[in-house]
Amino acid sequence: ASANFVVAWQDDSDGNGSYQIHMRGFDAGGNERFARKTVNTVADGQQRNPSIGMASSGVFVVAWEDDPESDGTSVILARGFQANGSQSLADFRAHSATGGHHLEPSVSMPPKGGFVIGWQDDADGNGTWQIRARSFKADGSQWMAERTINTVAAGQQRAPRFALGDSGALVAIWEDDMDGNDAYQLVTRGFDSP
Repeated sequence: ASANFVVAWQDDSDGNGSYQIHMRGFDAGGNERFARKTVNTVADGQQRNPSIGMASSGVFVVAWEDDPESDGTSVILARGFQANGSQSLADFRAHSATGGHHLEPSVSMPPKGGFVIGWQDDADGNGTWQIRARSFKADGSQWMAERTINTVAAGQQRAPRFALGDSGALVAIWEDDMDGNDAYQLVTRGFDSP
């Protein structure tokens, strides 16, 4: 609400070929509020493609693709922070599936807190992507159970983005190639509060 902001990015500033997720906080005038710090607590493997959501109070959540074994198979991890950059939620996995591949995290946080994390999901490893999401209360407990967002499973669904309202109402939009012709359409779907 005060126009402060946080930037998160994938970082290989030491040039060793291993990416970490870094962040840095600023006030509305662009002055540093908290110094650059590493978001992920486990440095093994690759951490890429962060997404960040922030409430009007300044609390925020960062989610990212985490490939701890550098085998090309990622999970979606997230971590929560207070407005000053101190931890509020330790690293946690956004999804229930332990296998398969998960990409393109998207975090949305309404003004009053709580948050949703969505992602591009191939949990069964069959090469077909679906859009999955799960929402959480501010304390990290589950608000909406994990679910598949797209209703047509054929083809490919990718690159989701989400918006979550204070009531828990959810809107999702993603790129969808349900007929498999490599021509993607934008598809959207909304949900009432759970």
